[in-house]
Amino acid sequence: MSGPGSFMWNELSSTDLEASKKFLGEVVGWSFDEVDMGSGTYTIAKSGDSQVAGLMSTQAPNMPSAWVSYVHVADVDAAAAKVEGAGGTVMVPMMDVPNVGRFCWVQDPTGAVFALMTPAESMNA
Repeated sequence: MSGPGSFMWNELSSTDLEASKKFLGEVVGWSFDEVDMGSGTYTIAKSGDSQVAGLMSTQAPNMPSAWVSYVHVADVDAAAAKVEGAGGTVMVPMMDVPNVGRFCWVQDPTGAVFALMTPAESMNA
């Protein structure tokens, strides 16, 4: 399945990015490319030639390493507006990443964290 309602990306926020890359390279055979995002370096994990995930250093103090899955939504602002009414919380407010899309991180009523994302048109091509 692809398009709205499907999982579209996975991202690791790591307390030790180099150790995570070494582990994932050894265990699942991924290779890594570094991308300058303007505000810092982002690591793209690849399986062969396919991009499979992103990795970055943890930005929040005392936050443990964690994976976050991104769910494709047609309108991230509209979906985020529904989160609190459905018993959830917007954890990281909407942000735009040029040529990637608009996203936010949310938490469901049970405490599970995931992200909502509307990809940029260039991502749909």
